[in-house]
Amino acid sequence: MNKKQSEIAKKRWGDSKLREKWIASMQDRKKPPPRTLEYIEKLRQAMTGKIRTEEHCKNLSKALKGNTNAKGRKWKKESLEKISNSLMGHSVSKDTRKKISINNKGKKNPHTKEWDKKISESVKKNWNKPERQKASLGKNNCNWKGGGNFDYGRNWSEQKRKCRKRDNYTCQLCGRIWDRKERRFDVHHIKEIRSFNTDWKSANILANLITLCISCNARASGNRDYWKRKYKRRLLLNEIL
Repeated sequence: MNKKQSEIAKKRWGDSKLREKWIASMQDRKKPPPRTLEYIEKLRQAMTGKIRTEEHCKNLSKALKGNTNAKGRKWKKESLEKISNSLMGHSVSKDTRKKISINNKGKKNPHTKEWDKKISESVKKNWNKPERQKASLGKNNCNWKGGGNFDYGRNWSEQKRKCRKRDNYTCQLCGRIWDRKERRFDVHHIKEIRSFNTDWKSANILANLITLCISCNARASGNRDYWKRKYKRRLLLNEIL
């Protein structure tokens, strides 16, 4: 029994007999059984979709004021490794992204330059770890679609030159003009080359090719469905979609 509990008992009951009974009941009280996985899943299902009201949030903040249970807490290395391993390869759904964007509209960016530097340094350190690199490469990557070595065909170099010339050596997304001192702009397949199997002639037609700079090409390789809709106006043949 704690000192606080004994003090509360003394204040409530001045009689020694009642106090002794209460102390004995507190000592004999059994601890609740540990939560099972089934019980945790039931709680999770009950809480999904539940929206907290403003009054409820205010009451929680008032109740938790001055609570220092988690203050200065140091996590063990094993627990931190478990958390990092559980979050590896985790992809955020579209619904959660929409909710985050709606919630952050109109809010100022609280990150300062010092904060951004700390984030960049921590990301660099974590990326150099072999475990982190393995989690984002190959099958573990969220953009993985089977992989494989695809032959771009014999006319690929010729079609690239034609595509760049058609687009006036400018990126069709950001409008940046190619400088001869830097690397040549990439030629992007609007519809993936793997969807054509081995028919590289129909994959390399100019209607399916577009000129992009290096950064825009990296973005366009991620979400194919979005970029197909984006470049649909530039396609001459809608049949390939």
